[in-house]
Amino acid sequence: MEDMKQFLKTDSDRILGIDRTFNLGAVFVTNFVYKNIKVINKETGDHPIFVGPMYLHWEGSFLSYHTFLSHVKARLSETVQNIDIRIGSDDESGLTKAIDDVFPGIKPDNLSSKYSSFANYFNSNLRDRLEDYVRQPKVQLKHDRLWTNNNCESMNHVFKKAVEWKPQPIPDLAIKLMDIVRVQLIDLKRSLYGMGNYELFGPYRTHVVSYQCWFSKTQEQRERLFRRLLIDTKSIQTTTKSSCSDFEGLILISP
Repeated sequence: MEDMKQFLKTDSDRILGIDRTFNLGAVFVTNFVYKNIKVINKETGDHPIFVGPMYLHWEGSFLSYHTFLSHVKARLSETVQNIDIRIGSDDESGLTKAIDDVFPGIKPDNLSSKYSSFANYFNSNLRDRLEDYVRQPKVQLKHDRLWTNNNCESMNHVFKKAVEWKPQPIPDLAIKLMDIVRVQLIDLKRSLYGMGNYELFGPYRTHVVSYQCWFSKTQEQRERLFRRLLIDTKSIQTTTKSSCSDFEGLILISP
């Protein structure tokens, strides 16, 4: 939660994803995801997808989602005011209804005018492809090779690999999910001294220390350096932009 809070303060175009994963165990797992803009994957050069708050629940009902989202909103509001979220619609009515209720006014009037460059790109490059390769195959029930890729689905895949595609007892599932979060934070910490799968990106490179320097420090000193990275809210575009104190422009996507 703390890392996601800082992520939300770093820029005016912040995007969260939220989705429910099935078949991990006796419960559903609904979780937030976001791209950690402080680091990039050494192999792909992309910002890695991090998992945010997770909710294990029995029912996919409005009340279940409302309970989860209300808790998340309360935790975020401890440090951030004037929440203004944007969300893409999906077919899961309970989740969509809960988001509308907990975060009212989340749907923008006109995305095409706000993001005119993307609107032009969408109209000239994506619209026909989505029609041919997404909507029409769905209409014709040709799903065998339908390709999708988004942050939520990527994290769902990580979850299912962690449980080896088999439903888990709830205690075992909770441990495996926590291990995913723990490994992500370990890799994030290792980026401080040039090791692991990630490297610090843009203005966050100021946190880099040498391998020798890192291992010459005490555990308390290392944790202090890591904490400085976690709470850093510099923008990617500029290091002089003031840190955001609200959620204006935050975009929340549910597939």
